[in-house]
Amino acid sequence: MTAPAEGQQHAAVLPQEQPEGAVSRKEEPHGAGQVLQPVGERGPTLVDRYYEAWAELTDKLGAEPDVQDLSDHLWVRGMAGRGGGRISPSTLRRYRMGWRIYRVWARYLEDHDGAEPSLGELEELCAEHAIRSKGGRGERLAQPDLAGHLTDFRRRYAALTGR
Repeated sequence: MTAPAEGQQHAAVLPQEQPEGAVSRKEEPHGAGQVLQPVGERGPTLVDRYYEAWAELTDKLGAEPDVQDLSDHLWVRGMAGRGGGRISPSTLRRYRMGWRIYRVWARYLEDHDGAEPSLGELEELCAEHAIRSKGGRGERLAQPDLAGHLTDFRRRYAALTGR
C-alpha cells in the first residue's frame, strides 16, 4: 500500500461519537512537549489514541491518511491540541513510522497466536511493507532501529487489546 503524498487531500473526516476517555475540546488540551501519560493505570496514552484514529482512517480509506486529514479526524472525535485547536500535523507526523512498524508487529502477533516476531522477522516485515527511515525515503530499518520500539509496542498492545 502506498501512502499518499503529503499535500494530497482526502475527504476523510469521519464523524462519530467521542471515544471513552477522549480529550474534549473544552477540557485541558494535549500540548506538544507534554509528557504523555496513560489515561488509566494501564490504559492507552494519547499517542495510542492517535494511533487508533490513524489505523481506523487508514482502514476506511484503504491508504494511509494525510496528516492534515488525521488532524481533522481527531478534531471531529473531540481531541484537541495545544491551545484547544486542532492537533498540529507536525505533532502527528513524528509518530507515523512507529505506527507503521507497530501495525505490522501487532498483525504478526495476531497471526501467530501471540508470538512476537524476531527482530530479523520484523526487519523483513518492514522491508516487505516499504517501511523505511525518513518517511520511506531513507535506509531500510535494521534490527537495532527496531529493538528500541518493542517495549512501547508491548505496552500499547496490552493497553489496546486488554491482553
